[in-house]
Amino acid sequence: MSDDRSFDQMVEEGMSAVPPPAEVLDEITPWKRALRRVVWGVGLTTILIHFLWLQYLLPTAGLMLMWLGFRTLRRENGWFALGWAISVYRVMGQFFRLLANATLLRIEGTPTWMYLTLLIPLLQYICLWQGIRAVQRKAGQEQRAGAAGALVVFYLLLTGLAFLDAEGWPMLLVLLVCYIALLRNLARLANLLDGAGYEVNAAPVRLSDRTVCLSWLGALLVCLPLATLLFGRFPMEWVPRPAGEQTGWEETAAHLLDLGVPEDVTSDLAPEDLADCAESIRAVVEQREFPMNKGREVRETVGNSTHISRVYDVYELRLTSVALELPDGRWKVIQHFLWQEEPKVRGTESIRLQIAAITAESQYAAWEEYPTEFSGRLLYDREGQTFTGEYTSLGWDEYTSRGFSFGPNLQRDMSAQFSLPLWGENCRGYVSYVGGKGEDKIYFLSQMDYTHQNSWLCYPLLSAWEHRQIHLFDDETFKTVQMDLMAGPED
Repeated sequence: MSDDRSFDQMVEEGMSAVPPPAEVLDEITPWKRALRRVVWGVGLTTILIHFLWLQYLLPTAGLMLMWLGFRTLRRENGWFALGWAISVYRVMGQFFRLLANATLLRIEGTPTWMYLTLLIPLLQYICLWQGIRAVQRKAGQEQRAGAAGALVVFYLLLTGLAFLDAEGWPMLLVLLVCYIALLRNLARLANLLDGAGYEVNAAPVRLSDRTVCLSWLGALLVCLPLATLLFGRFPMEWVPRPAGEQTGWEETAAHLLDLGVPEDVTSDLAPEDLADCAESIRAVVEQREFPMNKGREVRETVGNSTHISRVYDVYELRLTSVALELPDGRWKVIQHFLWQEEPKVRGTESIRLQIAAITAESQYAAWEEYPTEFSGRLLYDREGQTFTGEYTSLGWDEYTSRGFSFGPNLQRDMSAQFSLPLWGENCRGYVSYVGGKGEDKIYFLSQMDYTHQNSWLCYPLLSAWEHRQIHLFDDETFKTVQMDLMAGPED
């Protein structure tokens, strides 16, 4: 029996010398786990990487880690409790921010209150700094926590540089190196209680960390498509087209038909646009049909080579451009579109007009009069009734785009934004303006770009016009077709 007791004692002594697993240590020392989570959260929420949606994923993960870390420490002192309250606010703010990115809801400009939100992370970093100092005071240690204090100073520095629009790779690299060193020193504070004889007790919770995170993520995944469904289109108002709207303008309509203007364009014009066309003396008309689908791939083998082409069986969209010469030398331009087949996705649409004057040698020229006012409307048919609506926006728009040089370019184009009706057929509309008066032998050029949304799989959700400003080429979500109209001297 004595040999058995000696063996059991040896086993106990050997087991006591083996360190427990890391997860057991974390349970025993919640201080280390919580502070490391906070440090990781600070790092992930500060540096943004605009690649593969990391600018959304990393800050979200960082805010969750900060919330979980402060959640463990919230009963330790008042500073950590305040830090936890701020983390709850930031996590919920991120939730609604991610939802807003799935909608077309926009805030114009930069309200003053948005600048005040910059103080929220600063206040949380101060809570972290003072909370660590309070723990050191309880443990009978010297209250230093210089890395946490340096984090506050570093955030103030970054904010100041942002307001000054400071930029440059050398400065960015220096800041990045300093920040990484700061985070490493901050992470070492997790060991400050080693051998101090003081333990931090984790605050009691009803739900585990995993349950909370999965619930938050599940609610987000459910709400994202609902947000797009409710706020992913422009709000449109449709009214029945008045009966006999073109009464009294039959002679003008017949005159346009004689000039060669298509009947479907003439019949859609509002009385005020017909009035502009009453004295037109000549018409220049361009009309084309465009496929808005992906088409199908056709492979043809000839000898040892294979020719691959894409064939379109359906051309859903028809664009018609009309330029009517007026007696005073100006032009009445009508850009018309018609959906010959019903679009599968009815999200957002946009029209962009690039207007220019060129000489016979293809050199840009100046006009005496540039178009300043635009008119137009939208139409569709349903159950034998025609409805009309106004564009969400119509007029000149200045924006910054990126060309092939990848530098910012300030552009000014005419744009029209709208959404097609959820139900209805023969969706159509037009944009019109008067302008283009110039010297002799000056040709008038009007380029129409029509952008259609082909899919809802876009995050953050962009309107057709926003996509056109940012992207030079089509993708799976949006497709743009283009048609030019040139008018000038008959000779």
